[in-house]
Amino acid sequence: MVAPTLQRYWSLFEDWCDALDQPKEPTTPDTLVRFLRAFPAGVPTNTLRVRAVRLHHQAVGAPLDIDALREAVGNFEVVVPSTTTLVRDGDGVATIDEALAQQPTVQKGKSVTSALRGRRDAFVIVLFAHLGLNRQQIGEVIAGDIRVDPLTIRSAQIPRDDPPASCMACAVTRWLRVVMPAELGFRNDVRAIIDPRAYDPDIHDCDEGLEHDWRHATTLVPAIDQHGWVDAHQSVSARTLSAIAGRAQQPTGYREQRWVPTEQKPTRFDEISQNDFGDEMDAFDRRVAEALARSAEVLADAHQTSNALYGFVKPEGELGRVW
Repeated sequence: MVAPTLQRYWSLFEDWCDALDQPKEPTTPDTLVRFLRAFPAGVPTNTLRVRAVRLHHQAVGAPLDIDALREAVGNFEVVVPSTTTLVRDGDGVATIDEALAQQPTVQKGKSVTSALRGRRDAFVIVLFAHLGLNRQQIGEVIAGDIRVDPLTIRSAQIPRDDPPASCMACAVTRWLRVVMPAELGFRNDVRAIIDPRAYDPDIHDCDEGLEHDWRHATTLVPAIDQHGWVDAHQSVSARTLSAIAGRAQQPTGYREQRWVPTEQKPTRFDEISQNDFGDEMDAFDRRVAEALARSAEVLADAHQTSNALYGFVKPEGELGRVW
């Protein structure tokens, strides 16, 4: 559906197509030109007519070829928006492969925020870089647009490339794997998925089995707050998507590394014999007993001092006086 202010223009085009048996959905640039010639009007009106037809096709998932449309209606001086893309290029801008590879995917410390945002942002990169979706279309992607075998989004196959860090298919499955537990607030499940101990830079995530719970996600591009909680009620705003696209292609040089267990610090008990260990424990028990005895003496002295002070405050002859 188009906006109410443009609905009458779409209705006119729809009625004309039905009357003359012309293709209306999807239509063609040549058909649109014949429509404009059938109802002569000024540039502002023709611009609104073309906009209504273009937005209707975009809303039903059959966008018109902008370049062909601009060429066809050029003689009418109709204003047709230029083709835009969120992909940036030039000096100081990371390539799409580099942008994918530098997104964090595993937990850092106790926080899950960076891993969740990194996985979501990598998914967004695939949507605007590979599928060519704009900000509005990214927010409209739903689970029904995705097929797993083979992995496709809106009928476009997602490529599997090496290395896994920059693989678009891996970027999609990494996010689908965690999107539903994150939406439900199942932190233990989220941490298990983004556990750095399970990360192997040589293994493709897209080759691993994928559960189907992601199909029930309310939105596939949700907002994620600073604490890692997901707002599943609505997709991220267009402004946030612009920020994600800009931030994603800023070179950081970050790469996920294989997890290496922390080496334990040496202690004086590492190479101790069982007999020596028993002697150490006996000495420890004696020190504990001595400490308890000293504590008992201190408490007894404190009790005696308390009784003495109470005797000064309340002399013995006044203890039974009634005031």
